[in-house]
Amino acid sequence: MGRIERGQVNVTVEKLYLIASILDIEVKKLLP
Repeated sequence: MGRIERGQVNVTVEKLYLIASILDIEVKKLLP
């Protein structure tokens, strides 16, 4: 997660949905 926050890796839409699902939040909460 830290690498994503620092911009060291690109995240696909699919991964965004996976992370949001794991955290039990909406995808839009992960976007700036």
